Amino acid sequence: MIFFPDNNPAIVGGKKENHYKYIARNDRGTFYINTFRLNSRTQIRFRKAREKHENNLHVINSLIDEILLKIQDNADLYDLKDLIFQLDNLRYIKQQELAKLPKDEMFEKAETYLRNKGIESSFIFEEYNIDINMKYDDNTYYCELVIDNSVEEKTEYRKNISVEKLTTWFEKLNSNFGILFYYLRINRMYFYPVSNEMELSNVADDKKFKQIKIDNMHLLS
Repeated sequence: MIFFPDNNPAIVGGKKENHYKYIARNDRGTFYINTFRLNSRTQIRFRKAREKHENNLHVINSLIDEILLKIQDNADLYDLKDLIFQLDNLRYIKQQELAKLPKDEMFEKAETYLRNKGIESSFIFEEYNIDINMKYDDNTYYCELVIDNSVEEKTEYRKNISVEKLTTWFEKLNSNFGILFYYLRINRMYFYPVSNEMELSNVADDKKFKQIKIDNMHLLS
């Protein structure tokens, strides 16, 4: 890619040791990261999935090579039938692995939920974990989508939010913002409008997490 020339690259990182984020080495790199949203949560998730995918293929190919080597060297021929079975199974697994694409059905279901409620929204996958642009109560909100797989229905839920994340939102986002909590298994979604409920002065303290309460007042129905 033109973004990553061998000499003096504009962007480095994108690996596990960098938390899968790209780091700009110059103004050109900053431009690329901002323009193409290379550090959005979706792009980071794709990089994680791609690395896992590549590692899985490496393991599968190593096992296939090991079995082929045994067959080629006529070693352990009494296990030939078993080796061929293993080989066929690995080829099948490899085919499945090659067919994999980074997919997130949970986001699709959340989008369907909002659409069924008549809420205008679109996925934008910006930085700072912002996933959705949503129009609600005549205001536009930039929201993080949090998926919860619990099945217990409660009248009140308590959630902990990173103070570091909240501080970043208040400092970086020039818009209303909040969090969508989607309880996938019971098909409920709650909206907590952070920018309406909090102020930066109430967030910046010595604690790592801020606890919030969501109840039926926040239910999108």
